[in-house]
Amino acid sequence: MRFKNKTAIITGGGTGIGAAVARRIRQEGGNVTLVGRRPEPLRAVADEIGATVVAADAADGAAMKAAVEKVNETFGGLDILIANAGGHGVRPTVSMMDETWDLAVIDHQNTGSDRRPRKSGSLRTPARQPTRHSWCRAPH
Repeated sequence: MRFKNKTAIITGGGTGIGAAVARRIRQEGGNVTLVGRRPEPLRAVADEIGATVVAADAADGAAMKAAVEKVNETFGGLDILIANAGGHGVRPTVSMMDETWDLAVIDHQNTGSDRRPRKSGSLRTPARQPTRHSWCRAPH
């Protein structure tokens, strides 16, 4: 069990890839906290797999700091951050100008969801220190 006694926060964990990753981590013995803006899908996945939920916007540093504090209180530390939240909400992708794409999608995916928890100082937990290997990013 690769994730036994490991604790993960998964942003965008209520649907799609985030929910699938949450299921796998729980199957392999890990603790999971799901973070997202829509509590209903988060709760559905959490009830299915036995995870905790924090309804928050992953782009909000204060909200992510509160999420990490909840994880620290519940599990005693954080080992893994899956920065899966995404989306632009601006307009259909095919009609976006390049500048809008860069701002809304590329910057958010490459820095936004990573930067907020890092800048809040919340990823350094008293119990455990996540390593660079805790971060996952698909090759582009």
